[in-house]
Amino acid sequence: MESDIRAGMATRVTALGAGWGFSSPERLSQAGAYQILADPAEILPAVLDPARTGHVKRS
Repeated sequence: MESDIRAGMATRVTALGAGWGFSSPERLSQAGAYQILADPAEILPAVLDPARTGHVKRS
């Protein structure tokens, strides 16, 4: 839901949207989701790969 995306962003958490859920991918994107996942199988790889969530460690 869009409110979940906004809540995540307010707490400085990278908000990933579930494109198969209640809200459409377009609405999640408009709410500010960093990335929209198309399938539940994408959750673990997205969370474990810092490059996909924008949390790349910088020197």
